Amino acid sequence: MYEASRILISVDESGMSSQTERLFVVAGVWCAPETKSGHQQALSHTVDQIKLTIREKTGKWPDEIHFASGLKRFADELMDLCLQRVLSDYSIFKVNVPWIGSPLRFTYDVHAPGTETKLPFDSTDMPNTMRARALARVLQPLSTYEGEVKLEVAVVLDAETWKPCLDRYMEFIRSGLSNSSMRIDFTCANSKNVPGLQIADLAAGSIRTYLIDGQCSSAFQNVNSCVLHRVSTGRPAMVRPLEEE
Repeated sequence: MYEASRILISVDESGMSSQTERLFVVAGVWCAPETKSGHQQALSHTVDQIKLTIREKTGKWPDEIHFASGLKRFADELMDLCLQRVLSDYSIFKVNVPWIGSPLRFTYDVHAPGTETKLPFDSTDMPNTMRARALARVLQPLSTYEGEVKLEVAVVLDAETWKPCLDRYMEFIRSGLSNSSMRIDFTCANSKNVPGLQIADLAAGSIRTYLIDGQCSSAFQNVNSCVLHRVSTGRPAMVRPLEEE
């Protein structure tokens, strides 16, 4: 039986969804918060350890983990530390989570705004349309969930950049994903108060940097090693060995 029936997905981005940008990356960080952990507590232990390392590197305690604040040079080390510390993070479930593998998983989507804005789409709001499509793809593992355990899914996004997109497209995305086995709630919040959003920022920034100039390769590989493809609360099917002829 699965203890974790709640999923928290924290979504942040790197770059802008405007035609002047080379790449726009949206990353989702997935975890199963402990019963008393909301989005302001989940992953707090992990983020505090990352902040401690940033202070050791820079001499200053950061208000939040923000890739654009000079963290590119430390991204490989910080992402490696992140994946280590989640294994002892008391704010999330480490076992009996609705996926196989690490208790912290990632999804991400990449867009090339300079190209996509030139395509003949009939849209008067391409930046927010692009965001909505990216969000839908980041949430894709939910689209095939039909488990016996009803999941309570909380999706939290950075209020500064995502509110216009959610105001316009949230109900379309919710209606496309919701079923009798799952309930989805969306909310916007200040990233300073949400540890998961800060990890999502680190992931998105590392992905975008690697794709543009090849730096942050270790962080990129770490994210890819934990990409989530499927959510399930059922046991995986057993594979029968090939019979000897």
